[in-house]
Amino acid sequence: MGLPATGREVTTTWIEIFRIEDGKAAEGWLESDSATLRSQLVAEPG
Repeated sequence: MGLPATGREVTTTWIEIFRIEDGKAAEGWLESDSATLRSQLVAEPG
């Protein structure tokens, strides 16, 4: 994400949705909370 490593632990969440066709994944969507992840990377430990 273009930021130097801090060595701190962070938490992130995401959801993946797949459309299955003939027993195989035909399409997939991913929604992630990158804003919260980024805020943890740049914030000073509290």
